[in-house]
Amino acid sequence: MDLTRLQYFVAVAEAGSFSRAAAALHMSQPALSRQILLLEEEVRQRLLERTGRGALPTESGLAMLAHARGIFDLAERARVDMHERQLSPRLMSTRSRLAPSWAKRSAVARPLPTDSPGCCPAPTMMATLPWRRP
Repeated sequence: MDLTRLQYFVAVAEAGSFSRAAAALHMSQPALSRQILLLEEEVRQRLLERTGRGALPTESGLAMLAHARGIFDLAERARVDMHERQLSPRLMSTRSRLAPSWAKRSAVARPLPTDSPGCCPAPTMMATLPWRRP
């Protein structure tokens, strides 16, 4: 799932309008509409109900909005945590200072679980999160 499209979806849902969201995102309304359509095709769900006065999230859209906010909140918490660890080496765990040979056998080196639905974002999805520098 393209997280940029997910950000666009959140912007439209929160603005209640493609044109207002496009203006806030500094992009054209047709380009934004296309990105939302591609997201809807990917998830095979209609996420927004287009009306003459704007766009409202469908039931599936409200669920996706909650998921998206959780994903972006988690990414922000991870960014803040890493920034704090950079400022204060005391916050670094013992594992992060151990030799690579031990780390390879640790839980840190194990792949993320993907067999539980809703457990966590796929590693490939996390790799595309929009990281901001402090």
